[in-house]
Amino acid sequence: MILGQDVLRLITIKALKGRTWAGGRVYDSPAQPADLKIAEERAPFIGVYTDDADADTEGDSLHNPDARVQLTIECAVADQIVVAPAGPDANAHAPPGGTQTTTLAQTDSALELSIGLLSQQALQALLAVDSPWSELWRLFTVAGRPRVEVRRGGPGQQQQQSAIRFASRIMRMQLGVLADPVYGEPIPNGFWREFFDLAQDDPDLDAAAALIKAHFETTPGLPSWRIEQKRGSYTLRGLTALGIAPLDIPDIPETDPGGRSAAAE
Repeated sequence: MILGQDVLRLITIKALKGRTWAGGRVYDSPAQPADLKIAEERAPFIGVYTDDADADTEGDSLHNPDARVQLTIECAVADQIVVAPAGPDANAHAPPGGTQTTTLAQTDSALELSIGLLSQQALQALLAVDSPWSELWRLFTVAGRPRVEVRRGGPGQQQQQSAIRFASRIMRMQLGVLADPVYGEPIPNGFWREFFDLAQDDPDLDAAAALIKAHFETTPGLPSWRIEQKRGSYTLRGLTALGIAPLDIPDIPETDPGGRSAAAE
């Protein structure tokens, strides 16, 4: 679930890019519209977030396939505002050395329809049958898509008394996702192998995919009893009591991606 939360965001971005009026303006967790560096005036964009996730554990195992991620897709329109240059009349809130900043546009009837259509295009992009990333998205979320919430986006969402309505619509999807592979086991067939195969040939994701894969694989791979220990979050004593661990446990060093030894685990 932990890395699956980030993988969901990455494949969602790939599935949306070039498939809506936002074009390539699909951003990974933008903190605010000013971070988007949009050059056009009143340009549509999409922000993708996976900030929240939870899982129901079974048997006290911390590796459990029953995980849910809240995917947030914000479809919005940005305005470009010119900032006065430095000097006696300089804008104290202007970015250093900048000449313009980006804000959410105040909505009107035309923009309201535009963000509605943009949201619909985003949903259709995730359902596209001619996109390998959309196919992968549906495979990863096959465990469940029980609910979609649609809300007004932008600062107006928190400022209930504000009369300003921003051209932003947020869709929150509660999605069941497949479990992460157990650290040390071979990458399983199905979604995870397809994801790494597709991502390693993609210039946007090849480096990130290699980093994620390094957190799953070991060389050489761990023995099956050690993988089962991790899957069930067992102590070595508990694993032995279950008859899974060998009576004569070999001294097999194990190093996690952070470089720490786990041989005594």
